[in-house]
Amino acid sequence: MSQKTIDIEEARDKSKAHPMLAKVPKSSSAKKHTTVSIGYLLDYTAGLKPARTIRKMSRQESRAVLDVASKFSVNYNKGQAEFIFEEGAGDQLYSIARSGHGCKIKINKKSQVFETVGNPLFLIGLIVTEAKTIIENPSRYDDFLAMRNAAWSKFATDWTWTYMRTRPKKTSGSTLPNYSVSYELIDLHDHLKRRLGSSFQFTALGTLSSHLNNAYNKMVYTIQTMRGYGQPLYDHILDHFEEFVVLLDPKKSDVMTALDVSRRKRFIVIREYAPKISRTLAPPAKAWLDLYAEMKKNAIPISDEELTATLDYLLENELVTRAKMESAARHRNMLEDIKEYLET
Repeated sequence: MSQKTIDIEEARDKSKAHPMLAKVPKSSSAKKHTTVSIGYLLDYTAGLKPARTIRKMSRQESRAVLDVASKFSVNYNKGQAEFIFEEGAGDQLYSIARSGHGCKIKINKKSQVFETVGNPLFLIGLIVTEAKTIIENPSRYDDFLAMRNAAWSKFATDWTWTYMRTRPKKTSGSTLPNYSVSYELIDLHDHLKRRLGSSFQFTALGTLSSHLNNAYNKMVYTIQTMRGYGQPLYDHILDHFEEFVVLLDPKKSDVMTALDVSRRKRFIVIREYAPKISRTLAPPAKAWLDLYAEMKKNAIPISDEELTATLDYLLENELVTRAKMESAARHRNMLEDIKEYLET
């Protein structure tokens, strides 16, 4: 390979600033199939390096590898290929175009397709191998690329990477009357459901805000997910829903600061302590207990009167019973804390 715009030293310097990427060499050093860089992969396609085993990466490690990728160039027998990694819009995976005596391949680091593979280098290797075979006449390839990218994007949406997708035995949305995701979260909920399956759950004000007695200038919604899944969920909401301030496992002080300084009115708090999730809306009893916990521990700005009002609504509409609430609270060691609300 003649030249890489980002060389190994620069990539290594960048990795120091990225906690997850910094962990990659350490976690793989004990194995013979250590992490392969993008530069090494390109050297292999040019016949300069031998093949090596590509290990499976976590979602965070995969994103870290893509985050530091920028520009590389490699000489093949028929011309030079320049690979440009960019923050593209939409789901197109990559494009290829003639550039002088070679070609330029733009790879979209944000493509949903990258989230379906266990290691982005495997997919990048397929792209590079394909680009090498069509470097002499990319113009004839344009129509095929457009159709192929559309098909890959659909496949990625339908088969979202396995450890983030669980097929529930029944629909994850609520089938209860008078109980659903909060109105202004419907688009967010439906988008996440299409992209991430049932790896998350709206709870607390995420399902109960419409039953508050008062209107609030700022609203804090809670989404729970399983441990290790918070960062992908956080990234996805930030990328697609700019109207929300998103906080990942914030402390009480973090919530208070965000409410105080942000001009935006809607906040999403992501919590990573949920057990295995089978539905995207918390059952009413759980949602109310989560609301109580968020209010008491994490400064969600609603009053005790609102807690009473939302519980009364659930009881009056037979969405929960006192026995059900007591059982759920006892299971979470919260029964003594909420007795006063059940007795009113």
